[in-house]
Amino acid sequence: MVTLGSQSFDQAWASLFQAVTYGGALPTQPWFEAALGGANSAYCKAYANGTAAVAAKQSTNIKGTRVYDFWSVLSKDASWTLGRTQPSSTPGQQVTSLIQYTSRGFGNYSAGFTSFTVRDWHGLSARSNFTYGRALGTGFLNQSNTQRTVVDAWDLHASYGVQPFDIKFIYNLMMTYQPTFYKGQSGVLGRLLGGWAIAPIFTAQSGVPIRVTTSSGNAGAFGEIYSGSGRSDQEGAILMGPWTAGNSAHYNVTVSSGAGRTGNPATGGSGINMFEDPNAVAAQFRRMILGVDHSAGGSGQVRGFPTWNLDMTLSKDIHVAERVGAQLSFQFTNILNHFQPSNPTLNIDSNASFGVVTGQANTSRRMQFGLRIRF
Repeated sequence: MVTLGSQSFDQAWASLFQAVTYGGALPTQPWFEAALGGANSAYCKAYANGTAAVAAKQSTNIKGTRVYDFWSVLSKDASWTLGRTQPSSTPGQQVTSLIQYTSRGFGNYSAGFTSFTVRDWHGLSARSNFTYGRALGTGFLNQSNTQRTVVDAWDLHASYGVQPFDIKFIYNLMMTYQPTFYKGQSGVLGRLLGGWAIAPIFTAQSGVPIRVTTSSGNAGAFGEIYSGSGRSDQEGAILMGPWTAGNSAHYNVTVSSGAGRTGNPATGGSGINMFEDPNAVAAQFRRMILGVDHSAGGSGQVRGFPTWNLDMTLSKDIHVAERVGAQLSFQFTNILNHFQPSNPTLNIDSNASFGVVTGQANTSRRMQFGLRIRF
């Protein structure tokens, strides 16, 4: 079904796409000649050959890399020689979908880990951890999931790349400091200055992968699920050169047209964008082309924002009498009230919000106070 006239469908599609989209000679493609019954068939007879007929009648789907729609239209024509090859094909349409399950996905994780520990050094105890790791694979989903498929059903390696949880760098520091002076809390000064403890927790990590996507139906791969009605595939846009745009938040970004325009503060946008020039970054990507591109880069070729956070607990132990005491605690989440922008959406076919930050990934500072009395 995918090889006719000693030519595979992806080879025929790639030649047809380049000729129709970029101009130039249109060589006869044996696959289309065989699939549509030759030059004398009803579909082809008004043209020089079957390839020319397909190029003329399917120009919109070809230029839009709509392989699913392209095949679906051809398979409904009376000249089609391959029979009913999709649920949407005539006659009948009694079947609306065909689902295949498999557990053949694979992944690899490797990491280096280093840790530094201090135990009760002049009242200080601390643990510091740093991890460098890489998580690669064909995506992670439970086997029963039917809402997402790989890029190429004939070659799972085409979906191999970074996993959604591929975080290169992770660092955390947990510390408790209890000053040893005035430990016995004797006297008025001891009651005021003794018994304090501070316990900060600091975390930081690099950004997670973000997939640059295309609109539903613009799938350049073949054999995957139709990316509509809540379904999705592992396909992403293709980066056409080295990535140089970075992943830092830019403020007061004013774009009046094109990519990222919904972020324009003059029209009510946040003014925050991952890119200083969203239009220039969006232009670095194109849709995946069947027969030309093999891999879409896994879960994303762009990295989201790096994150960091500082939480802290401040407490004081109060001695009242030998059998009576209390503990006063102050707990702070995001004590510095650090704003962490949420990762944006990146779609080259619906680029109004390209790179625009519309929310906060972390929570604003929160404070909690507690008093515990013991007797």
